[in-house]
Amino acid sequence: MSGDDTGFTGISDVDEQEGAGYAGSSGGGYDDPNEGAGYAGSSGGGYDDPEADGIADRPYDLTLDSYFQAPESAETSLTDTDTTGSTYTYIDSDGDGAVDWSGNDADGDGIAETVWADTDGDGLNDTTVTDTNGDGLLDHAEVDADGDGVTEAVIDDTNGDDVVDSIGFDENADGEIDLTLTDTDFDGVFDASTSEVTTPLGTDPATVNPLAAA
Repeated sequence: MSGDDTGFTGISDVDEQEGAGYAGSSGGGYDDPNEGAGYAGSSGGGYDDPEADGIADRPYDLTLDSYFQAPESAETSLTDTDTTGSTYTYIDSDGDGAVDWSGNDADGDGIAETVWADTDGDGLNDTTVTDTNGDGLLDHAEVDADGDGVTEAVIDDTNGDDVVDSIGFDENADGEIDLTLTDTDFDGVFDASTSEVTTPLGTDPATVNPLAAA
């Protein structure tokens, strides 16, 4: 990455303006008007904790189904149907020669039940989104941000309103989801958190759980 990254997105401001197709880019692809969705407590956005109560607030509604639908514009699009009737669609939305959205419509109803997306513009699919209950809405996402095959975050819309109400993180990088934020009353604010990470005696909790930082 070259140049300033004022939004803490991992992609330079120049690349953003040139249309890198990823979540948080103002130049195309998967757009997020709240540019710079970063880490808990970061000035770049994302899950902030202004009350310092250890529970991150949600500054804007996050959606799964509408956010991960096929991009409206595509430089290149390819559709293939296999012998079982499953239809696969591959889209290069920004014209860089790399597929950044693909979907599988297994039952032929025109709605993808599984979507793979490259949200950071590195040419690799980092997010898998699925319709777990067959209601036609994408409601579960697994994020492998660094492409190492290990899921760092799990995102769910548990009540089918297309608004995220549960996010789980691999807090200590052990390959297991062990910190979960939940909006229990579906009011748009995460109001519960659970962590399976044990803090040794004498350890500053803020170094183990970033959400505990004041």
